[in-house]
Amino acid sequence: MTKFTELSDQDLYYIEKLLGNELGKEIEARKTWNDPIRESKPSQIRTCINAVRSLRTTNKLKSEKW
Repeated sequence: MTKFTELSDQDLYYIEKLLGNELGKEIEARKTWNDPIRESKPSQIRTCINAVRSLRTTNKLKSEKW
């Protein structure tokens, strides 16, 4: 099993893209539901996307030569 910290930027980008697609599906599904508080519900997918973006940013900063 691979740790997220060992994944390449390309792998992390692909994961971020897949999560983005799933988030889009979730948003569309919420639009069809009669859910008055749908805007206030946090999305676990969005949290995961933010985590992957943060890891990509951290990896880029660590790889840059000063």
